[in-house]
Amino acid sequence: MNANKYITYELNPISVNYTRLSNTTDEFQQILNDNSFLEQSFEQQFISGLTFSFTYNEMLNNAKTHQFYLNSTLDVAGNSISLLAKESETNDAKEFLGLQYAQYAKADFDARYHYNFGTNKNQTIAARLFAGYGYAYGNSDVVPFVKQYYAGGPYSVRAFNIRSLGPGTYNENDVADNTDTTSNFFDKTGNIRLEANLEYRFPIFSFFKGAVFADAGNVWNSKANPDFGTSGKDKFTSNFINELGMGAGFGVRVDVQGFVIRFDLAAPFHDPALQEGKRWDFRVDEPVFNFAIGYSF
Repeated sequence: MNANKYITYELNPISVNYTRLSNTTDEFQQILNDNSFLEQSFEQQFISGLTFSFTYNEMLNNAKTHQFYLNSTLDVAGNSISLLAKESETNDAKEFLGLQYAQYAKADFDARYHYNFGTNKNQTIAARLFAGYGYAYGNSDVVPFVKQYYAGGPYSVRAFNIRSLGPGTYNENDVADNTDTTSNFFDKTGNIRLEANLEYRFPIFSFFKGAVFADAGNVWNSKANPDFGTSGKDKFTSNFINELGMGAGFGVRVDVQGFVIRFDLAAPFHDPALQEGKRWDFRVDEPVFNFAIGYSF
């Protein structure tokens, strides 16, 4: 529903997802067996709930010097279906139509600001802040994997590969050396995500545009997960500022009437997975290349 040209409300009263691992290799099954948190995230689950979002968007008006964008989304699952559920015969969880269902609440906040200046306002300073939190309760011990947050990649902290950042200060090499826990976390996720981005965009020639940028962010777990080691490095604490992954880089965009092909090259200068005292290191010799469609924010 459009309240006016800038404000949009969107309510999806029925949102249904079904997750099930159909075929797994022996290697992947061993990873699940060794990591109870990851195994629970991939359990067969029926996800039914509602989503509501509020959006305030001035980005459609490129003639404005100052543009603001705000989006807030609430995703709640499992409450209504719990009224029709019954106790499982095999475990303590409840089931609906013979399927275990998920219960969680998830809230996202995304704020953006563009300052347009120069000839025909063809230069832009763009900033973004993102915060998200997911809470599992009732029938679920963890938020389903498909609903968890990740950091890194072309739409996140570009100096880190997609899903490779975090959670917290977790370092798979430290875990492998000091515990019996396996370090095979291909996708590093959490139920908390914080991120900030800053970018300067400018014209180069014709359809080609350039950008320099800096990103910071990470994901955490609200409760320490023993599968990430016994030290609780993945847990969110008041020291989160010092646990942000940070990077900077430059990029080239091909912008043809609003259709954007984006190439970004970035390198990390603060890696929370490293030991304290070694995190600040601008590793320009280890850049990460990103290819994407559309602007990152």
